Formats: sequence, structure tokens, C-alpha cells
Amino acid sequence: MCDEVGAAAAGVPGHTHLGRWLTADRARELHSRTWFCQMLKDNPALTAIYPGIEDELLVGAVDHHIHALPDFVHRSQNMLQVGLPPFSG
Repeated sequence: MCDEVGAAAAGVPGHTHLGRWLTADRARELHSRTWFCQMLKDNPALTAIYPGIEDELLVGAVDHHIHALPDFVHRSQNMLQVGLPPFSG
């Protein structure tokens, strides 16, 4: 169920697409109350994932994303301060 793209995404006539690949039928399937449980049933290896499993892989990593303005919380630096190197005169 969950790991199949389905005939609709493959361009089978008669299916309504909500974008380039997502069909209305697939959107309904993903929105169902049973989708997550069915995904775990179809993919039992997912139950081995736990919070923190990625910690070792992320040691030394740098998060390069910043949030653009307007912002709703105070930030210690703005985009220019983050993006420009400090001026050393």
C-alpha cells in the first residue's frame, strides 16, 4: 500500500492529479486515519528508528539554514549579520 506509487501517478487516464505526481486518490489514502499503522505494517524495519539514532552521523555537522524576515521571535542576529564575515578594518 504505502510503498506503491500506484497506477494513478503513472499517468493512467481517468485519475485526477493534484500536482505533477500526486493524485486525489493517493491524497485520500495518505490522509486516512489508518495510513501510519499500515505503513508500519508494510515496513517493519521502521520500528527500529528511535530519537537520537542520527546523533553519531551529525557530529560536527553545521546547520546552514536561516529564517528570513519577518520573524515573530527575537533573533540574536539578522540575515546580514549571519551571512557577512565580520569586518576587521
